[in-house]
Amino acid sequence: MKINVARSSLLAAIARVRPFVVRKSGVRPVRLVNDSGLVRLETGSIFGNHSADPRWVAYAGVQLVGGGEPWEPVSLDLDALEAAVGLGTDVKVALSHDGTRGEVDGFPVVTCRVAWSIPKQDRLDEKVRVFAQPEELGASLKAVIPFATKEATRYAINGVHVEVGEHGLHVTATDGRRLASTTLDAVVVDGFTGFTLPLGVAKPIASRAVIALTSQVCLAWNNRTLEGRLGGENAESLWGFTVESNGSPFPDWRNILPKNNGNVAKVSTSELGGAMKGLKPLLPKGKDAFRAVRLAGVGAALSLAVLRGKDGSEEHPVPFNVPTQSIVGGFDVTLNPDYVADVVKATKARDLRVSVRDDCSPVLFQPVDDDRFVAVVMPIASA
Repeated sequence: MKINVARSSLLAAIARVRPFVVRKSGVRPVRLVNDSGLVRLETGSIFGNHSADPRWVAYAGVQLVGGGEPWEPVSLDLDALEAAVGLGTDVKVALSHDGTRGEVDGFPVVTCRVAWSIPKQDRLDEKVRVFAQPEELGASLKAVIPFATKEATRYAINGVHVEVGEHGLHVTATDGRRLASTTLDAVVVDGFTGFTLPLGVAKPIASRAVIALTSQVCLAWNNRTLEGRLGGENAESLWGFTVESNGSPFPDWRNILPKNNGNVAKVSTSELGGAMKGLKPLLPKGKDAFRAVRLAGVGAALSLAVLRGKDGSEEHPVPFNVPTQSIVGGFDVTLNPDYVADVVKATKARDLRVSVRDDCSPVLFQPVDDDRFVAVVMPIASA
């Protein structure tokens, strides 16, 4: 089986697909597909241990030159493919394989055995679309990804949820112990509601490698699948992804946001971040170590104390106090310091409003002059 493709087009496809490729068993698996004369370089989900894992595929078009013989999909190592393509100088590349061995311009490229779990790709529905700028969408995804669950079996929250709201496109992630949501401007065509992106798709979209190569992100909802377009429709510019829903609805995150928080402190984001960074060396080390910090409103500052011991019963004040612009009510809460640090990294706001109902209630973080970001962190019960 043989085909000829444009070398520049194949190299461009490799650059577009690379951010989505995950190393497995020592290789970066991709597959070449020739579907009715349209050649695509693809990567995507691979059969795993959980049947409810979302299936997805990322793809880029490759320009076919002069037709070729029938071509069955073949799996290759991306690095080996790129190296072989880079050795040639001709405008076109001759690709061939017999199912167990591939060649690029006569250079051997060993094929991979990969149990792909890739959904079918559909055409985008013109009536159900949302358009977003890659820089803004990437920044929003990057801000909330640290809040997404790392537990693969929590299907309903396994990824980053993207949905249309009253003020724009909401991007939200949670692991059940904390939550973050951002809002960005988007152009919405009637019909698009929301969808959860698996981290294997969300992380590449947020990467500089993808943002630098695209000028607009288009998302479209088709039944149980989300179609995303990062490039155009023809072979030269075709670039996108398809995600199949696992059927588990993302929870209504608005209902999680605490209300009627009467204890409020307004603090500088940079000073809070500096304090969290400064106390990091004082925190217990180890995978199972109890890591907690107590924030208490004292006068015109938040005092910090590291809690140690198996249950946090040992309290060690630290020389890092965060000046506050104002404190309303009493303020005394114990939090995971890593979660607080992630909140600080996720927002570019100058000042944060930190509010809580009582020491057993979720803590709400919001920029003082911006309602486009919100984060919630559950408190830690300590002795």
